[in-house]
This record gives sequence, structure tokens and C-alpha cells, in this order.
Amino acid sequence: MLLRLPESGLASIISNTSEPRRLEVGLFGWEGMVSTALVLGADRTPHETTVQIEGTWLRIEAERLRAAMGQSPALTGVLMRYM
Repeated sequence: MLLRLPESGLASIISNTSEPRRLEVGLFGWEGMVSTALVLGADRTPHETTVQIEGTWLRIEAERLRAAMGQSPALTGVLMRYM
């Protein structure tokens, strides 16, 4: 699992409902991130992300992010404030 941080572009967070339809539950750009569940320690999320406008993204693997958060209370604080 990867944490992804857009530098540009626009993406939607999509929830799959119990009925056979999809519902947009969030929209974000450079100020956002995917997957917030990863920051909370989860290894899965019930949502999908759909890119609406292409852009560039930064990404980091879950294990490396968790290690960095363990070493940096400041990083952890920034990510938790976003959420």
C-alpha cells in the first residue's frame, strides 16, 4: 500500500455502496493525500480514488511512512492535522 500526495491535478474519493452504485465522498488536489487510512495504521481502505485531472504525485510505501512517522513526531502531527 502507498501513501500518495498530489503535487498537481485533482482526484475523487469514491465509496462503493451496498447497492450496485458508486458515490463520490471527497474531492482533493495538491492539499490532499491518499490513503488517510494508512496514516491511521490500516492496511486497507473501503474507498477507491479516481483521477479527474492528471498531475504529478509523490508516493511512499507504507512501511517507510510508518518508520518516518515513528521517528518524527512533527511529521505525524502534520499528517494527523490534515486528517
